[in-house]
Amino acid sequence: MTASRIRILVADDQVSVRAALIEVLFDDGGFEVVAAVGDADAAVAAARDEQPDIAVLDVRMPGSGVAAAGGIRAVSPDTRMVAFSAHQDRLSIMEMLRAGVVGYLVKGTPNDEILAGLRRAAEGLVILPQEVAAQFMDEFTAHVQQNHRANRLRREREQRIRQVLLSRRVELALQPIFDFRARTVAGYEAFARFPQEPRRGPAAWFAEARSVGLQLDLELLAARVAIAAQPRLPDGTFLALNASPSTAANDAFHAAVLGATPQRTVVEITERTRVFDQDRLNRNLEPLRSAGVRIALDDAGAGFASLRHLVQLGPDMIKLDVALTREVHSDRARRALARAIVSFAAETDASIVAEGIELGAQLRTLHDLGVGYGQGNLLAAPAVLDELLAAHPSMPQVPGG
Repeated sequence: MTASRIRILVADDQVSVRAALIEVLFDDGGFEVVAAVGDADAAVAAARDEQPDIAVLDVRMPGSGVAAAGGIRAVSPDTRMVAFSAHQDRLSIMEMLRAGVVGYLVKGTPNDEILAGLRRAAEGLVILPQEVAAQFMDEFTAHVQQNHRANRLRREREQRIRQVLLSRRVELALQPIFDFRARTVAGYEAFARFPQEPRRGPAAWFAEARSVGLQLDLELLAARVAIAAQPRLPDGTFLALNASPSTAANDAFHAAVLGATPQRTVVEITERTRVFDQDRLNRNLEPLRSAGVRIALDDAGAGFASLRHLVQLGPDMIKLDVALTREVHSDRARRALARAIVSFAAETDASIVAEGIELGAQLRTLHDLGVGYGQGNLLAAPAVLDELLAAHPSMPQVPGG
């Protein structure tokens, strides 16, 4: 199991301050800076996407540290927030405490004290300079109690994920991906299923793992379970694995993928996770691409970030978001966007896979638009491997075709 570093979001409008703090955290080795931004709105967006362990917030950044803290509490409730300011005035401290911060660090504090304070915050402890704590004992006590409760809930979540990792109780479901032209199964997308309590969808399990710093561990386990089944897949078909950008760039994930059959493997990069350094991600994916692994962009068309990611990633495969597929037959705007992505794919030699096909009208429209591949319950629902091999799923006739 990999050791988890403390994941940090840094929000300060002074570039020099951000850079200095990032350098201190990097040199220590026990922290991972998942985002560095300069205003409150960007801080909330980064917290929503990255779910960091700690957010270090400049009190007086554009938009205000108070607004950032309130927004982060709403979108990433498990993130512990630490105020970072050159000011110790009563108003600033009171506002930040009420907004939910668990610590108040003064700029200029020695580096070792900053690192120690952030570690204490990661452990669920409140960090305040002695002179500050003395002035705000009531607020200090209330935050200690609140943080103890939050820490207890976090430990419970972490224990659930660790039990899954130790037991390796992850089940595999596979959904066929059909080649519309050949009318055959081209590949299979792997989905993780969790049979233990609480019974819930895989997205909730992965989100919980992410909130306690174990996303990589759980994604690696799911990938290894899927890869173990790859030798049983029919000849000529590929296996599609889902991975967050950080997992897809990880050496342990690379080892698992490259140790199987790279030429028959597709790595789907989830589009719903924000990528802050696309160039770095592309560099980290190069060993996979060089070995013959194809890279797919999942959920394409889900928003502006999706289109930007589409251009920057240069995927071999583009998977149309289910929100596009769902109404492609009845909504002109969605149909136009799908047509544009199909055109982009043709210009860049990428293949297109439509997800979530449920209706014959959707299949007909996608086929007419030039989409080459698709998956969905109309074609074949996810199932365990033995059932799929026994069923020999075949593609239904395209309506009107």
